[in-house]
Amino acid sequence: FLLINEGYKVTGIELMKSLADSAMRYAYKNAVDYIVHNGFFEDIKLVDTFDVVLCFETLEHVDLDKSVPLYIEKIDRLALKGVFISLPDQPQEQNFQHLWTPTEEIIRSLWGQKRNFKLEYKDYNDIHVPANWFIFYEI
Repeated sequence: FLLINEGYKVTGIELMKSLADSAMRYAYKNAVDYIVHNGFFEDIKLVDTFDVVLCFETLEHVDLDKSVPLYIEKIDRLALKGVFISLPDQPQEQNFQHLWTPTEEIIRSLWGQKRNFKLEYKDYNDIHVPANWFIFYEI
């Protein structure tokens, strides 16, 4: 919603119906032009392309060897200019919804060859949330 308030057109995808519904209620209540698709990424048929695709804490929930490369291809086809991905640095043993643990080696093997690839790491020392990997690249 911060991007929308800055004048950007935003489309969302959310697997959890309750979160998608909550976002739509917020948009309606605040007269914000926003649409969110509910479902699995691979089942949603997006025909638009977007200047930038933002993928926040999603890819750790899908199979690393089988699904992540397919998601990367689909994300790259949707993005015209660039991609921003965040992955929590949380071992899958600590969160059983995560199917893999992001490491610098894995991230570089998946995205390191992308144009203008940048990798940043942010540790939130004073709060109780896992650190994050931030991946940036151009299409």
